[in-house]
Amino acid sequence: MTSQSTTSSKCSKTVVPTRESIQELLNKGMVAIDDNKMQSSSMKLAKLSLKLDHSCFAEERAFEREQCNLEYANTVIVHHHLQESVESQIRLKQAESEAFERQTRMFLAQAELMKLQLSMGGKSDV
Repeated sequence: MTSQSTTSSKCSKTVVPTRESIQELLNKGMVAIDDNKMQSSSMKLAKLSLKLDHSCFAEERAFEREQCNLEYANTVIVHHHLQESVESQIRLKQAESEAFERQTRMFLAQAELMKLQLSMGGKSDV
């Protein structure tokens, strides 16, 4: 009977784990689960952080693009006004030039008239 109780005692140790070994396995499993949860949370946090960074970057680029568009539009408007002003000044200078030309022709005609009048006056006196 001793050999049978020894055998069953040996079998029960290998088949049925002790309370400490069960607790140890449970603790290891809980630690592994906690580690996995922490890794998962950490990965989710990193993902959200990257999304936030990307969103901020995209918003900054959109803002900069809008600023560039506004600056371009303002530059186009200023250029247009300056071009109109320069064209007006050119037209004014052309009109002044034409007026001076006509005045010059008029003075030349008056001078020619005076020459003729002098030459006619001199012939009639002679």
